[in-house]
Amino acid sequence: MGTRVNAYERKKSQSSTDRTASPKKARTMATLTRKSDKKKKRKRKEKERKKKKDHKSKKKKKRKRHDGDDSFDGKKRKRKESNAASTPRPQLVPMTREAWEKKQSVVRRVLDKETGRVRLVKGDGEIIEEIVSRSRHRGINRTSTLGDGESYMTGLLAAMRRKQRVTGE
Repeated sequence: MGTRVNAYERKKSQSSTDRTASPKKARTMATLTRKSDKKKKRKRKEKERKKKKDHKSKKKKKRKRHDGDDSFDGKKRKRKESNAASTPRPQLVPMTREAWEKKQSVVRRVLDKETGRVRLVKGDGEIIEEIVSRSRHRGINRTSTLGDGESYMTGLLAAMRRKQRVTGE
C-alpha cells in the first residue's frame, strides 16, 4: 500500500522544489500587480485629498485677506453688510402643531382672474368645495362656463398671433 500525502504536504513539496514552473508563481505575480494597483490608487487618492486641502486653505487665506482689508470694495460684501444691519434673519425652526393647525384653519375665497371662478382655499393651498343651493350652483356653473370659454378664446387668439408673427403675415 502506498502512503497518502495530504494537500498541505503536496503544496509544501511543490513550492520547495520548483517555484518557477508552478502555477503559484503566476498567481503571486497577479497578486503583486493587484497590490501595486492598490498602492497607485491609494497614492492618487492622497494627492486628490491634498489638492482639495490646498484649495480650501487658499480660499480661507483669501477670505482672511478680505476680512482684514478695509480697502476691499466687493459688491457682495456690501450687500451682506447692509442686509445684516437692517433686518436680522429669523431662525428656521420646525412649525409646531398648534401653529400648523392655526394656519390650516384659515379659509379664504380666492378669485381666479383668468377663468373668473371663486374658490375656497384652506391653509397653504388646499382647495375645498363649498356647499350651495341648486339655483346658486347653476349660477356658478353658468359664470364658470363663460369664464372658461373666454380664457380658451384668449389662449387661442394668442397662439394665432404668435403663428402670424412667425410666418411673417
